[in-house]
Amino acid sequence: MSKPIPALRALAVAVAGVAAFSFSVGARAQEAPVERIEVTGSLIKRIEGETALPVSVVSKEQIQKSGATTVEELLTSLPLTSSAGATTTSQNAGATTGGLAGISLHGLASTRTLVLINGRRIAPYGIVTDSTSVDVNSLPLSAIERIEILKEGASAIYGSDAIGGVVNFILRQDFQGAEISANYGQTKSGGGGSKGVSLIFGYGDLQKDRFNVMVSGAASRDDPLWGRDRAFAANGLSPNNILFGYDATSRNTFPGNITVPGVGRLNPGYPNCVPSVADPNFGVLTGPNGQTFSQCRFDPSGYVPLIDKSEHQNIFGSIKVMVTDNMTAYAEASYNRNSNNNLEQPSPVSDQFALPANNPLANIAVYNVCNNGAGPPCSHVALAPSSQFYPFDYVSAALTAAGLPVPGTHAAFPTLNVNYRTFYNGGRDLTDSTSSPRVVLGLRGTAWDWDYDGNLLHSENEVKEQDNGGYFIQSQLLPILNSGNFNLLFPGFGPPPSAAQIAAMQATNFHGEAFINHTSLDSAQGKISRDLYKLWGGQLAMAVGGEFRRERFKEETSPYIQTGDLSGYGGNILPASVGRNVYAGFAEFDAPILKQVEADVAIRFDHYEGSGSKMSPKFALRVQPVEQVLLRGSISKGFRAPSLTDLFGPHVQSVTTTLTDPLDCNSAAVGSGCSAQFTTVLGGNAKLKPERSTNLSLGIVLQPTKNISASLDYFDIKVTDVIGTLNPSFVFSNLAKWGYLVTRSTTPDPLLAGAFPVTLVDGTLINVGAQRNQGFDLDVTWGVPLQEWGKVTLTLDAVYYQRVVLQNPDNSWTDQIDQANQTISGSGGIIPRWKHRAGIDWSRGDWDVLLVQNYQGKYTDFNGQGGNMVDEYYTYDGNITYTGVKNWRFGLGCKNLANQDPPFSGAGGFLYFQNGFDPSYADPRGRFIYGTVTYRIK
Repeated sequence: MSKPIPALRALAVAVAGVAAFSFSVGARAQEAPVERIEVTGSLIKRIEGETALPVSVVSKEQIQKSGATTVEELLTSLPLTSSAGATTTSQNAGATTGGLAGISLHGLASTRTLVLINGRRIAPYGIVTDSTSVDVNSLPLSAIERIEILKEGASAIYGSDAIGGVVNFILRQDFQGAEISANYGQTKSGGGGSKGVSLIFGYGDLQKDRFNVMVSGAASRDDPLWGRDRAFAANGLSPNNILFGYDATSRNTFPGNITVPGVGRLNPGYPNCVPSVADPNFGVLTGPNGQTFSQCRFDPSGYVPLIDKSEHQNIFGSIKVMVTDNMTAYAEASYNRNSNNNLEQPSPVSDQFALPANNPLANIAVYNVCNNGAGPPCSHVALAPSSQFYPFDYVSAALTAAGLPVPGTHAAFPTLNVNYRTFYNGGRDLTDSTSSPRVVLGLRGTAWDWDYDGNLLHSENEVKEQDNGGYFIQSQLLPILNSGNFNLLFPGFGPPPSAAQIAAMQATNFHGEAFINHTSLDSAQGKISRDLYKLWGGQLAMAVGGEFRRERFKEETSPYIQTGDLSGYGGNILPASVGRNVYAGFAEFDAPILKQVEADVAIRFDHYEGSGSKMSPKFALRVQPVEQVLLRGSISKGFRAPSLTDLFGPHVQSVTTTLTDPLDCNSAAVGSGCSAQFTTVLGGNAKLKPERSTNLSLGIVLQPTKNISASLDYFDIKVTDVIGTLNPSFVFSNLAKWGYLVTRSTTPDPLLAGAFPVTLVDGTLINVGAQRNQGFDLDVTWGVPLQEWGKVTLTLDAVYYQRVVLQNPDNSWTDQIDQANQTISGSGGIIPRWKHRAGIDWSRGDWDVLLVQNYQGKYTDFNGQGGNMVDEYYTYDGNITYTGVKNWRFGLGCKNLANQDPPFSGAGGFLYFQNGFDPSYADPRGRFIYGTVTYRIK
């Protein structure tokens, strides 16, 4: 929530706000004093209760019963969140996400979901492609009192980034005493366990002692889970893959594959391909003497983590002092540190991977002749006939089997292109560590009948990526591989490399910091509010204020990263240092027109340096004709200013995930575009326009009895000038429309007549069109008293998406509901038409037993290959709590009671490195049993 400061009086007052109305409209007119609170979505203090806006609250008790070990795990279980547009820690394998865990409300992406602590902003995580999203795992789970989630746009109150809604973490306040908690959890099948401990201490009663001091700290650890630990993810050639036509293997193998001109990609060791595999999906050529010729394939499935090893530490402190009876000084300080260790398969190396023009090898022969000289430089590995390891007899037999002439001399044999994987360099091993300090200083109170609140905020994030091994320097390793003295075909053919050669290869591994990203946010903000005069239904209230914010993003990269010389990063990442000032003024008016009718009007003016100004209005109405029925609705305008990396992110050459180019691959898996990774260019665009939105919300809340309540809210959010890129997988599946984003070689593919290989896929940011999300949020609670047997509470929290469509550059629309393809930004993820969480909670005395069903509907798999529908996904969670021992609380729970495997999906092998399931959609752990113990001293 925006907070006022006198330093911003000079701001041109403009106005913004979101309405949230008290459950009893006439309460303001009562003589007795009633405590008012500030709720998410409004600047004005009011009586707590149902509001004109749909706000969900996750309580401390619900957090404890959830069994969640991280904030990400907690939030992703809620129906109103979706994997579309979010980045989860389980997707980090093979990606430079720095361990980011973002949250997406209503499928509108983490960049359009504003995350707050106690109503104030947090510095974004800051990676090369995203300087907007907040890493929710940097928040202290043990210090959270509740989470308030505003399920509609709130630009009129908070400004940019709140198009999709607001997640406001309310930390524990005015705590007195001490509390220590410990938790431990483990999976049935091993791997993916967790453990943690937290401590909170508070002293002082603000009213009696005139001060309160609180400190909390926590530490936790999550163990890794590997693809090889789960049968559904251990094999890229599972029966399901073959049934639906998926193949998650790679052409870059150990031993290396060779390409024989006119014949195709082959391996002299076939069918003995270990540690790679013989893949039945790729054609086999049989010679006159019965000899078989085919390629080997590398299956990364078992080498990839489904969950990374991670550690989290945080400390949070607050102090409040009553300076006078009408003035309170407050301060908050926190420090969070997370580390995420990612290990995965050894790096590939071949002409499939482009080198930037500033790479040391870019102008050297072999590396500068990719795609017959028509494409960009690449990490080419070649086996010339002058090498002592050239397989003359094998190539002769392959040419004969294909009916092609055999050269008369060894010198006339062709140079062979090699696809290789650097097993001798070891698996890739990196650690992303994040440190996040945050400080708030403020004053609030009352003067001359005005409530005031002003504060200063400093928040920052620093993300360091440390390479521990397996990431080699290409300009040092490639000359070794291309020397002709190194056997690229072992173990399938010829002798192994010498110990000295292996040591030389390992010496090319980079050890050190690949990049350091730093984001910071400094702000001064303040507001004043008061009741103005009495209307028919109560007091007309007003709030006005302003804000100044300084945002910074800085990226420092290793010289090897800057020239794209470090394997595994897909290209070059250049350093950057940018910043901007943001100015805002806002106002809100809350008008109880009648006892049954309350209106709220808000408006905000924001000026983003370099991106212009934006006015965001909002109008909300709350009508309660009878005590049991409440009607509410709002309409507003919103916006999202392009982030610093959206505008100024350097153009980075990278590669896509493994895809197939339909114009350069036939049914026999022949062609350079078969199961290949393609060069792409990513980066910012200084000409981007802000995204704009129109948000409509209509709802009804019913409480026919004191034990039954239900709310149904309709949302309609339209975003125009959407900032993003088209997913390369979507581009290749729609080349008739998006072929202009693909650059092809002017030289035909020697493997496939009439085909022209792809040399570049354009992935720079553009304003791509519009997005419209429509649907319903449903929340039902029914408490059933059982007299001496306690009470049963039934709950249902669900989201139904009526329509989610994206407008394409040609003004056509693409449906996104129940589709694995996400056309914008390529982040993957699903928007299921129906998602719910249903619970039954029995409580009696010191006992509480909870059973929850989590459900997501079926959807069409990646590109719909083979017509595969991914099955519906549902799990059951249980929790038992006992508080019968003084000061103690014991909890025992189980997530996924039935040990349900994720449904099969091909998205894992195409959008991510994990195979057999969609890591953005399902939890790979299986049955997870956990226990918690809490001891409190009051």
